[in-house]
Amino acid sequence: MLQRKQSIFILLAIITGVIMLFSPLYFYSAGGLGYTFKCFEISQLGVLNKPVDVNILPLGIVAFFAVLQSILALFSFKKLKLQKNILQFNMLTWITILVIIIYYSNNIETFLVNFQIGAVVSKPDIGTFLPIIAYVFLFIANRGVKKDEELLKSADRIR
Repeated sequence: MLQRKQSIFILLAIITGVIMLFSPLYFYSAGGLGYTFKCFEISQLGVLNKPVDVNILPLGIVAFFAVLQSILALFSFKKLKLQKNILQFNMLTWITILVIIIYYSNNIETFLVNFQIGAVVSKPDIGTFLPIIAYVFLFIANRGVKKDEELLKSADRIR
């Protein structure tokens, strides 16, 4: 039953997650140079987007894992209880991703302050807000799964 309403919201969460994997999360300006923070790298804008030596691989791995969880939830529509549990864990994963983004953004800003001359200006980019949007989509999908469970329980009582 991929045509259910909650499946559409899970699909929207998948699309949001994939967009987040490739979109910039933060933009930094320090010492006349620009830096972008993405899920898998921090790069210095300008000549060939030179990568900066800061390990942010755990964020990319957790974000990729969250997208895989959403895909698993989308295709576990025959087992509502399992789908509900996957969705709830996936919602927790998206909150964790948001916390990791905030943590890394503060650490990157500190790193740039220590190694650059001048003030560091940081601006959140579109990717920072995508985990919140994915969480909202999964929350709506989870409500739909709960309604389906209640509907099945009431149908079993009638028999």
